[in-house]
Amino acid sequence: MFEFVDKRDLSPAGALTAEERRVVRDVARGSGSEADRALARSVIRRARERGLWLGCGCRREEDGRRPVVAPCRSHRGAHYWRVLGGRHARHGPGCVFHRKHAESPPEASQDRPTRKAPEGYFAVPLDWPEGLPALEARTGSGRTGKRPGAHPPALSQRLLKLMEDTELNRFRPGDEGRESCLWLAAMRERAKEDKIEIAPGRLLSNLWFPRVAMWRGRWAHAQIRKAARNWPKGQKPQGFLCWVVRKVDEHSVSVRDGKGRVEVLSGVRQPLIGGNPVSPPYLFIGVVGLPQGKSGYECLEGYAQPIVSDHRPIPVDSDYERKAFRTLRTTLRILSREFPDASFELEKPVFERDTKEGPCLPDFLIHARRGADKARFVVEVMGFDRPEYLEGKETTHPRMKELGPLYTMQASAFDSSSHGVTEEGRKVTDGILQKLEERWGGRR
Repeated sequence: MFEFVDKRDLSPAGALTAEERRVVRDVARGSGSEADRALARSVIRRARERGLWLGCGCRREEDGRRPVVAPCRSHRGAHYWRVLGGRHARHGPGCVFHRKHAESPPEASQDRPTRKAPEGYFAVPLDWPEGLPALEARTGSGRTGKRPGAHPPALSQRLLKLMEDTELNRFRPGDEGRESCLWLAAMRERAKEDKIEIAPGRLLSNLWFPRVAMWRGRWAHAQIRKAARNWPKGQKPQGFLCWVVRKVDEHSVSVRDGKGRVEVLSGVRQPLIGGNPVSPPYLFIGVVGLPQGKSGYECLEGYAQPIVSDHRPIPVDSDYERKAFRTLRTTLRILSREFPDASFELEKPVFERDTKEGPCLPDFLIHARRGADKARFVVEVMGFDRPEYLEGKETTHPRMKELGPLYTMQASAFDSSSHGVTEEGRKVTDGILQKLEERWGGRR
């Protein structure tokens, strides 16, 4: 017996005809005519359009849980049912949807390339056989649809590490943001304090150029050329450009409306979502080197990291994360108001966290502290209903729960109404408030 159910509470949401129930069963079993398959696809489409799941009557557990399957559509347009595990009941052994419960999907099903903090010198490979690397699809370290598990560009990893060291990926209540010139200067100061090196004895802070005028005025060229005269053997002379840009194309970036345009020889990479770039602004980083066969230094390769805004250089992987961050700021203000003797901080992790079950990379972490007691909460923005995306979450969500209670925000609700983002943020706020009341014994 199959019926449509509301995915929020699994309450009945519509009946299927006897013929529809038959074709769902036959097609799931791998049989049925072409007409049966067409009718089965129409049932799946109807469920997707109405935001429903399919409840299965093969069994029920004592607590009322029942087995369910979710309607999915692959990137090639194929419609099918996906068995949901996790907190949902298993399908009975004789059911057409029966499978081993809570199987660990392959790592390749995860939604973003592996992100590990880089080690060694703040440098990127410049040993390109033919002088310049071929420009691949402009994918980077975000949810790009690129081969899962692939390595993100070295430039992106270096940039994120410096942003993390400068704590640009963190927000605290009362933080009103800063002009970009201030936090760009803070990145250079951090590199100087930590004595970050490009090569032995070559400090990044001396070859870090945070203003487009430094490049267009050729001051950066002169500084790199001067440093290269006695560069350590075995290392490639290089310097780095870094500033906020709003326009990115295959081979250039611009500060605004074509102004401050900088050419990038091998191309600019950036995160793509469904083949489309995340909207601006971006924090651009470019590596400057000497192309083979040429005498002048040029910007060889670039990466554009989306950030929340010019005043808040918090890295994000999607427009949905940017919206989520803005409502989570309100969450922190409410938490601070309800627990004035506690401190709170919102973090955007940029590298994977290790857990007993394996690595994971949450979208956001909310840190709470009162006295010596510390608590941590995980927030995930659920951006897709693709099967490979959801399978990846089945693997990583249990890992995230080792870091702290997990709260999800449905990105589909962000665009459903003018208050969709606020409503999703309120759910997170209410959940954390409840946990903290239980932990700390009430508010104020």
